[in-house]
Amino acid sequence: MKPNISIIVSTYNSPEWLKKVIWGFSTQTYTAFELIIADDGSTTDTSELIKNLQQQVFFPIKHVWH
Repeated sequence: MKPNISIIVSTYNSPEWLKKVIWGFSTQTYTAFELIIADDGSTTDTSELIKNLQQQVFFPIKHVWH
């Protein structure tokens, strides 16, 4: 299914906060959305967290690191 809505979340070195945000979106009943994570160059394990959660949620997650 192609997403109708793109949700953009920004982050920087906040993997615990980001995990809560992603799990919050996973409880939604509306399913035609994608999550775009704008990562402002995190040096923590944010990238690994996103890779793991991409396998666990029903919606696509795009990680944009800059």
